[in-house]
Amino acid sequence: MIEIPILDSRAQELVVQFGNTKYRLRLKYNERSSIWTMDIINETTKVALIHGLALVLGQSLLDPYNFNIGNMLVVDNVAKNVDADYQGFNNNCSLVWVTDTELAA
Repeated sequence: MIEIPILDSRAQELVVQFGNTKYRLRLKYNERSSIWTMDIINETTKVALIHGLALVLGQSLLDPYNFNIGNMLVVDNVAKNVDADYQGFNNNCSLVWVTDTELAA
C-alpha cells in the first residue's frame, strides 16, 4: 500500500510508481462541486488513462476501468464519512494505492 501525498493546493501534479510503471497524477479541487478530481497519465508513453476521476469515499476508484495497475481508495481517517474538502485530504482523508492482492485481503 502506498499513500499518495496530497498537498493543500487546489491543483498539483506528482509522479508515482505503481508496480513497474510510473504515472503522473494531476489532482484538482473543483470548488463548484466541492470534490477532488484526478487525471492519470502513463509517464513513459504520455497516454492518459483517465481524466476527471472523482475522489470519493467508499469506492474502488480504478476497479471499473480494468487498467490492471492495482487500485486506489479514499480512506476516511476520522470516521466522519465525509469526502475530502479543500483542506481535508491530509486531515480527514487519505488517498492510497493498493495492489489487487491487498484489496482482496
